[in-house]
Amino acid sequence: MVYHHNNYIYLIKAYFLIDCMNKFTWNMEKFSTTYKVIDHEHQFFVKSFNDLVDQCIDNQVTNWEACADHLGELLAFLRKHFKAEEALLCSANAPHYQQHQQEHDLLCKSLDQALNRSRSLTDINLIMQQLFEWMDVHLELEAEEFRKLQTATPTQS
Repeated sequence: MVYHHNNYIYLIKAYFLIDCMNKFTWNMEKFSTTYKVIDHEHQFFVKSFNDLVDQCIDNQVTNWEACADHLGELLAFLRKHFKAEEALLCSANAPHYQQHQQEHDLLCKSLDQALNRSRSLTDINLIMQQLFEWMDVHLELEAEEFRKLQTATPTQS
């Protein structure tokens, strides 16, 4: 997967880990945006992602359809979160708002297509790995962008 952010291109490797996957570790110093609502939603998403790793990747749930349903719910939350994030960026006239929105749209489209094609736990694992790698890059870059925005408009938290 190729991920674009502020004219930088990140090549995100897809690790083909079939039997296990690392959980995502929240790092407040790295990922804090200084916007409480956004930070709370990011933390909720990370917890939900890790719960899904426990359930589906670590074989607590062996039915790929059930895992796909759980992943679909997680992606629905992600789309809702993206809309709230984009509204905040738009209202603050953030310089990279449109690019940020396009990145969200691209990720959602890619994940939706992969989920619709999935037919096994291996497929779910690959989607989860894609999401893990995206979060690892995006959350840190996004936190930096929101902190700059917070500095420019200190009453917006």
